[in-house]
Amino acid sequence: MAIKVKLHRDAFDTLRNSGPVLAELERQGQQVAARANAMASPTLKGAKGFRDGGPLYMAKPAEVQSHRGRVGVITSNAAAMIDNRKHQTLLRALKG
Repeated sequence: MAIKVKLHRDAFDTLRNSGPVLAELERQGQQVAARANAMASPTLKGAKGFRDGGPLYMAKPAEVQSHRGRVGVITSNAAAMIDNRKHQTLLRALKG
């Protein structure tokens, strides 16, 4: 016996762009950035591009796209770019 289900895209869009969902995205982005900073190579933390002991990786604020929210974790300086290129730090931090 087949059952037909009709999905309402507008309702999904509203849910994916709601405040609690965006807050959860930001929380997860901060967690990934924290894991990436913990994994960063200790030799690069003293590199020239490392600013005043600040983080190598940082989470961008959650933003609303057309159908969903998104958050990004980015390198904040040259030392982080080198670290990520050599060790795939962001990918490893995303996996947990």
